[in-house]
Amino acid sequence: MDRAQDSFERQMRDALAHLYDSGGRWLQGEMLSRGLARVYSFADNRALVAEMLALEQAAREAG
Repeated sequence: MDRAQDSFERQMRDALAHLYDSGGRWLQGEMLSRGLARVYSFADNRALVAEMLALEQAAREAG
């Protein structure tokens, strides 16, 4: 693997995003609230972690 390819792959591996649909619905939040996802955060990106943990907990309590 050449240096440019390695750099690109490293950048893509570290890319994080919060996804919204065309109506403005936060897709990660929707998945968490339905019990379809689990929260996993990174030390360098804690945006919305509290909200995500609350949604995950509510889904667990709802069964």
